[in-house]
Amino acid sequence: MRAFSKTSEQAFLNFLLAKYEMYTGAIEVRSQPYFLAIDPSSICQLRCPTCPTGIDNAQQKDRTGLPVHRKGRTAMGRDRFDALLDELGEKLFHIFFYNWGEPLLNPDLASYVRRAGEYEIETDVHTNLSLRIRDETIDELLSAGLGTLSASIDGFSQETYEQYRVGGRLDLVKENLERIVSARDRIGTDTTIEWNLLVFQFNEHEVPAAREYCKKLGIQFNTRDGYIDHPEWLPEHRKKEVPVSEDYEWKGTTLWAPVSQKTKRGDATGCAWHYGYSIVNADGSVSPCCASWNQKDDFGTVVPGEVQFADVWNNKHTRASRASFAHAEIPELEGVETLCTRCPHPKSIQHLYSLLDVKVFLQLHRALGGRNALLEGTAHLLARARYGRLMAWLLRRGWGAQLMLLLRGREDLDAMSRFVGFFEAHLLDGAATSERANGPRK
Repeated sequence: MRAFSKTSEQAFLNFLLAKYEMYTGAIEVRSQPYFLAIDPSSICQLRCPTCPTGIDNAQQKDRTGLPVHRKGRTAMGRDRFDALLDELGEKLFHIFFYNWGEPLLNPDLASYVRRAGEYEIETDVHTNLSLRIRDETIDELLSAGLGTLSASIDGFSQETYEQYRVGGRLDLVKENLERIVSARDRIGTDTTIEWNLLVFQFNEHEVPAAREYCKKLGIQFNTRDGYIDHPEWLPEHRKKEVPVSEDYEWKGTTLWAPVSQKTKRGDATGCAWHYGYSIVNADGSVSPCCASWNQKDDFGTVVPGEVQFADVWNNKHTRASRASFAHAEIPELEGVETLCTRCPHPKSIQHLYSLLDVKVFLQLHRALGGRNALLEGTAHLLARARYGRLMAWLLRRGWGAQLMLLLRGREDLDAMSRFVGFFEAHLLDGAATSERANGPRK
């Protein structure tokens, strides 16, 4: 597990404030996201059948005349990225450079990764790798300090691979992957390189061969369960699944979702996309979450020199979304509808990156090293609410991280209340967060 490298006390305080505001149901917040997904490019060259970008590409290729999910696809410019980092960089622990496009189609990607590193921000990129990449581009990206490069490769033969990665070339993907590994070893970086394979009925027999290939290459191999809209594509371990189309808007198509994403809504806390993390698309638009693919559902758009991220983070759409989860009635927000006020997604989507919180706890104790008893003590109370007394004790001593990543549990409401009370008494400076619900929700 790669460690975070942030050392700023302001970043740790912001993390604790974001948790406090989520637990108390704050409607207007003072905290900023501590994780951020930035889509370097909303363009992709493939036509994957359950990806909104792939669907748009296929519709345009076939000239179906159907409405597209997102218009004006583009690459994020330097001015917009710089504005985001200038505003949020001090508080961010991690930037995910991907969403619905192919990140390597942005020629400035390496410079973005390098600049994020100047703020001690961990970075990773997810790519399909089915495109021509110059040696110089590979060297620049790895030398910039990229933390993780994950390649989405769903098959070990062209016949199986192209069934989902429509328009892709497996020979080109493998060639690029091998060149990247070679460059990593030559340059001497510690970038983690992964092969991620979505398992379908037509490719599950190739999993052993792909795993062995990765072992020989010296990279990680991961299998994933993806969204499926053809029942015959369900792999053996998912044959008994029932569709979840009633919970997901998908052009009226029956849809099977990964098992991990079928937990119904019903969490003790709000949605972390409203407090701890957010997503900014290549054109600057801010989406409700990574599962929101329609342009009409965006909260607003960051425009350098005109509209800051903070303006969107507390506008009426975002506040109405928080109010919906907090069950708070705010007169000025009455009638404001968003995707979140009718959220179709389960807890696993609402708290998608929550497992990475353990890395924040570890880095906090590692970076502060006993020099700020107040922050460390507050973080310990929060860890007890999240993981229990024993695990919080282990985290404070730098142990138990791998075990923590496997945990799935509900927050301890009593411990959560102690964290909230302590934060209010010692870190909130007596300033009430505006328009917040009363205490932790039962």
